[in-house]
Amino acid sequence: RRRAFSLNRLLSYTWRETLELRRDPVRATLALGGSMLLMFVIGFGISLDVENLSYAVLDHDQTALSRDYTLNLSGSRYFIEHGALRDYAELD
Repeated sequence: RRRAFSLNRLLSYTWRETLELRRDPVRATLALGGSMLLMFVIGFGISLDVENLSYAVLDHDQTALSRDYTLNLSGSRYFIEHGALRDYAELD
């Protein structure tokens, strides 16, 4: 029966890859430099924050619940409210 994890096998693969990277400096540079570049781009360059979304409200219901919902949206830092709409013609 084989063991699921072998430390000797892991060390063998590590040594083999070390020898390969020593023989091929371009691959070593790409492996290390590419990882660092990817970390930098993801860490600083890509922002998934959603802010400054414009919206307008067409509230035909005019109940306390719909007004409360609209008020909660306007208090959020993610949304910028434009004037309230009176009918569907103002949607465009």
